[in-house]
Amino acid sequence: MKEKILAVCDLEEAYAFRMAEYIVEKVSIPYTMHLFTKTEELKIFLKQHAISILLIGERAVRQLASKPEIPHIFVLSEGGEKTEPSYHYIDKYQNPEQVIRIMVEHVTELQVWDRRERTQEAQCKIIGVYSPVRRCLQTSFALTMGQLLAREHKTLYINLECYSGFSQMMRREFHEDMTDILYYFKCAKEKLSGRLSAVVQNINGLDFIPPAEIYQNLAGIRGSQWIDLFQEIEKTIEYEYLILDL
Repeated sequence: MKEKILAVCDLEEAYAFRMAEYIVEKVSIPYTMHLFTKTEELKIFLKQHAISILLIGERAVRQLASKPEIPHIFVLSEGGEKTEPSYHYIDKYQNPEQVIRIMVEHVTELQVWDRRERTQEAQCKIIGVYSPVRRCLQTSFALTMGQLLAREHKTLYINLECYSGFSQMMRREFHEDMTDILYYFKCAKEKLSGRLSAVVQNINGLDFIPPAEIYQNLAGIRGSQWIDLFQEIEKTIEYEYLILDL
């Protein structure tokens, strides 16, 4: 099978290394990643390899003599003029999580983000956390356990509580949540791997899917459907632990 390549090129070395590190550690993608901090290096590489997706800084793209033959080019905009209509411009000065979310959303919609099967060497261990006693710090316990596990194992946390107040707790706004994951699982399973990469957030090394804002969206989901979803996540992303806050 031909290798698929995602390349990152930015003249600002510190930024380029941070972005590459984020992609390697936090994003599940079926592409081999290559990093460049000089456009000359990128040009030499292109003579011998085909790049599928290129994330490139605005100053670096100006140094290219002509448009490279790359299907999907994302330019990290620094406020300059958007001169090439076929490029996709993303604001550079936002957190890497948001940059990658926008990029993944685009390639997922075009169905170029291939589904990746996990290896069969290890199975994902599921830990359910539940207490009938209210206000017993159940979520705090589950999150703490998840962050401790995430120090040595790839771990995903899913909150299934009614009205969890997660946005207030994390002091973040989430553009997508578990409702979107369930939609793609039901209607476009081939896009689920890419959509997971776009939806999953991270706190202190722990990946999590933001809980549904409207709990009624989950009320009709049967137990067997949840099991099917967890099995599909296990197949496509190599999580070692899945923590369910029930």
